[in-house]
Amino acid sequence: MSFLSTTLAHMVEAMNSDERPPLIPPGIYNLAFVRYETKHMFGGKAPKIYLHFMVTDTGPAYGKELVAYYNARWVNGKKFKCGFKSNFLRDYVRLFDEVPERLDRIPMSRFKDHIIRAKVKTVTHGANQKPIPKLLQYSVIDELIKVHE
Repeated sequence: MSFLSTTLAHMVEAMNSDERPPLIPPGIYNLAFVRYETKHMFGGKAPKIYLHFMVTDTGPAYGKELVAYYNARWVNGKKFKCGFKSNFLRDYVRLFDEVPERLDRIPMSRFKDHIIRAKVKTVTHGANQKPIPKLLQYSVIDELIKVHE
C-alpha cells in the first residue's frame, strides 16, 4: 500500500470516529482533493456538501485532512444541487472559471489532479455562537482561492 493510500485510509477511519479534528495555524495552504460527501444535518433539515482535502505543504500540517462545508439546496446520496448564489458555486467558478450548465450535475472530477490554494481558519465559536474552549478548537477550509499553478 502506498503512502498516499495509507494516509487516505487513516483519514477516512478518523472521519468516521470521534477523533479530534486537526488544528493547524490559520493561513493559506496547498491542498489535494480527497473526496466529497453529502449529508443531511439537524434532523434532515440542512443539506450539506463536504469537500475533503489533504494539506500538501511540508511541515507540521502535512497530511492533515481539512474539510470545506457548504450548504446545498438538496442532497441525495452523491447527488446534490447548489444555489446560483451559493458559496460552493462561487468557489467552484473561482477555481475553474466556468459555470456548470446544470446546478444539479456539477462535475466533481474537476477537483482531482489539482493542487488548490485555500484559506484555512480556526473554528472558535459553535453554531450557537458560544465560544469553543481553546483546547477544543479545530481548523476548517474557509475559502478555495485558486488552482495552484
